[in-house]
Amino acid sequence: MENFGKVNEYTNYDQLRKISEENESNIMSNESEENQKLLYEALEWNIQSITVGEDVATAVVEVTNKDFNEIVTSYMEKVFQEWFLQGNLDEAKAQEYFIEELKSQDIPSKTQEANITLQKENGKWKVKVDSNLRKAIYPGLVEFVESIDN
Repeated sequence: MENFGKVNEYTNYDQLRKISEENESNIMSNESEENQKLLYEALEWNIQSITVGEDVATAVVEVTNKDFNEIVTSYMEKVFQEWFLQGNLDEAKAQEYFIEELKSQDIPSKTQEANITLQKENGKWKVKVDSNLRKAIYPGLVEFVESIDN
């Protein structure tokens, strides 16, 4: 696992914050800062290779995090069950269910290889927040959303 202290040096946080705005799932957008940490507590990566151009570089990275397909599937099951039993579901209860799933020790990890793009900004390399990065950080989430769309 790479040193998290180095992440600050190479990450464009303005772009990263837009993930929840652009993300396919609004489930994570209302989380407190403490709860958002749960999204990344299992995040690990291993850089396999880097190809560097003049202003763009590509890193092949093996990324591991909680399987968000499992998290969201289990969350949705709880939400629908509550909604069917009670006839409604208040937002606080739904939020509680999501946090329970993020904290669950039963959620497996998922590892996948991703091509992460870096761009040079003001002479420094910054990670580009794009669909490849989102798929790597939230493994299984895109697949879950696509399964709903179909």
